[in-house]
Amino acid sequence: MAGKYTTKGQTVDVTITWEVPGRLRLDITGKAALVFDDVTGPNSGKGAFSADDVSLMESLVDDSAETFLYGTTQGVQASLLGGNFRTDDGKNKKYTGPWYSLYETYQKSESRPGNPYLRKRFYFDSQTRYLWRVAYPGASGATVTTDFTQWKVVNGQAYPGRITRTDGTSNVFQIDITTATFGASAADSLFPGH
Repeated sequence: MAGKYTTKGQTVDVTITWEVPGRLRLDITGKAALVFDDVTGPNSGKGAFSADDVSLMESLVDDSAETFLYGTTQGVQASLLGGNFRTDDGKNKKYTGPWYSLYETYQKSESRPGNPYLRKRFYFDSQTRYLWRVAYPGASGATVTTDFTQWKVVNGQAYPGRITRTDGTSNVFQIDITTATFGASAADSLFPGH
């Protein structure tokens, strides 16, 4: 996927390469590549991840629908809290949607230093079944959310057109995907050792 990465008032180009089951590479203009490998963990090519790098990896690796689904095959318990939840606290008597199915997990954060266990709530759109939001307590005590919106489909594969991370009321970053292609894993140097 390719698009624009916006943080702290600056917008630069980004390319995101994701490979099943848990490999992610971010190539951001002006930065060393950020790589997460399901075997070796995070690698920035420049030493330890910065706090911004950890936020990116957490939202794109730990908060993804794929991680939720693969986690359930690896023993992570996902409790269904219910379906058809609404977002307006019941205030609108003529509410017509959207509606969400909520799941809660307690799982290890693969991208955070020390790999702490976190309780996360996953919101899936009850109609489209696409992941809309992941919410959990952040290090500051405020609620962190990763929103996946503006879903698009290319060759039968769905992807979010926008990914936004918020910590409390502060926008941490936004990624706007402009193009996406899908294909088989390739024997290239994007994920060393694989």
